[in-house]
Amino acid sequence: MSPSISESETGRKSKLKEFLDEDICEDILLESELLLLSFATGIQDAAAWPDYMCFASNQTGNTLFLAIGVAGLTHDAYSFPNIGVSLSLFVAGGLVMGQLGNYFGVRRRLWLLISNLIQTALVFCALIIQYSWPIKRDGSAAMAVIACLAFSSGAQVAMSRSLKVTEITTAMATAAFIDVVIDPSLANIRNRLRNRRVLFLVMLTAGCFVGAFAQREAEKLRLQNWGLAVGLEELDLSDEHNHLLDDTKTNAAVKDLLLAIEAVCRGEEKVYANQAAGKEKQSSKDHLLPRHGPRDSKREKLRWAFGAKAKRVAQIEKFTSLVQNLHDLVPINNIRPGKSRSSIFDRRNDLKYESYNCDEIRRDIHIWLLHASTSPSELYEILVERRIEGTCDWVLDRPWFLGWTSSTFPDEKAKILWVNGSAGFGKSIICAWITHELLSKLKPLGYFFISSDFESRRDPFIAIRSWLSQLLRNPTVFALVHEAWANNFEQKAT
Repeated sequence: MSPSISESETGRKSKLKEFLDEDICEDILLESELLLLSFATGIQDAAAWPDYMCFASNQTGNTLFLAIGVAGLTHDAYSFPNIGVSLSLFVAGGLVMGQLGNYFGVRRRLWLLISNLIQTALVFCALIIQYSWPIKRDGSAAMAVIACLAFSSGAQVAMSRSLKVTEITTAMATAAFIDVVIDPSLANIRNRLRNRRVLFLVMLTAGCFVGAFAQREAEKLRLQNWGLAVGLEELDLSDEHNHLLDDTKTNAAVKDLLLAIEAVCRGEEKVYANQAAGKEKQSSKDHLLPRHGPRDSKREKLRWAFGAKAKRVAQIEKFTSLVQNLHDLVPINNIRPGKSRSSIFDRRNDLKYESYNCDEIRRDIHIWLLHASTSPSELYEILVERRIEGTCDWVLDRPWFLGWTSSTFPDEKAKILWVNGSAGFGKSIICAWITHELLSKLKPLGYFFISSDFESRRDPFIAIRSWLSQLLRNPTVFALVHEAWANNFEQKAT
């Protein structure tokens, strides 16, 4: 090798070393990179929440949900183990990478390159884990995904804060909103700091919506692929369907989950219809996965999107949960030929709602209907327990009771049984025992007990809500109430 070539290579290496050892400057390229990271953060959190019930970057939300959960106010509405992992790994990522940055130089180009490579590698690790194991809300695989994303997010925020571009945090929007509105130069045409904050908020919000809509479309595709894999074509079973669908209980559970998904999709259309005034909503009655509402102007679509943000996130979350329940109930890798072709919905009146997969949804609806942790039905259970063995049975043999419960009772007469007596004579216990007897013979049946010390005695509608909560095991009632809940979950049931 000639001396000139050797000197040339040495010179290139020296220039590369100098380039990597330099501190980066604050310019439009750095701003653009931080804005792209903000966009990616929005996508990541919007996609992580429906799958794992926690955020990877938004630790303000995680801290709030953790406190609410510890106080027992959410009834398992969030995944507290995942939130704990996310919060702790986010702090760990910021601590480790932040201190390493202080040691090597927070603006040093080589360190920033290494930091970004580590963050990217962690995101790809989360991707590999997520697609190597079935998506579960809890468990070691879920925690591993959250750990990778949260550590990467902590490192990302530590890096962006160390660069001193405080207007683009890449994750936290609360301060940016306030900083924009209190800016004394807000109305100035040339205001670089304001422009940074506004662009950051736009990119973060855009990422959230892109992630949410992508998650929804992915779940729809996942649902369609599941139907093809298990042999479910247009709500009919093919000749080579999954043998698990021949089981009555499994069949009933699948049917109810599909009804719930249809209700969520109908609610999705109503969000658009309520926001886009004067536009006719496209009917989804005959479609499992409805199309979007009519095409509108970009301004109206943007107004609709921002106005329905919370409802959209909850709908996507429920949609994701329901699709996962279908995969858990009838795995696509468990396919054996079943019986001959038959329709799931042909047996609607004969199937009972007995699937544990819908217990969580039903529990959420119970809470929404009753507004409180104490159900009026608990008073009935207390009264039944107070009954002394052998008492109250005499009521069941009386002619007036037998006539009242008879199927030949005249339809034109009011079917009311009035139990009258002085205070303390046991009327409430007799009524509770009559209810106990009727529950063993009549399905469906709703009841409501109230006492003078009951906190909601001034609300007559709680009786109707209580009856609905008791009838949720009926598929038709469940579908109707679930649709109302999906569209009005932010408000108390009335």
